[in-house]
Amino acid sequence: MFLIPTGNLFGAPVSLYQWWVWNQIPVTLGNFVSGALLTGLALYATNMPKKAATMEISLGTAETTGVAAGQAAEAD
Repeated sequence: MFLIPTGNLFGAPVSLYQWWVWNQIPVTLGNFVSGALLTGLALYATNMPKKAATMEISLGTAETTGVAAGQAAEAD
């Protein structure tokens, strides 16, 4: 943003239209796209939502309760 206007002040053959069309607009669009993608991806990767911790508790079915009761009876 500094070199082209400075060159223009020193007599470089660059018009305001050329500066905007061939420099400012592509640079600005590139900054928006790369900023959104790269910054967004980096932030998402570092702050990724974590999966909820799950704990499975077996309440027992008729089969397992009977087996457990039979084992307890044998232990006595």
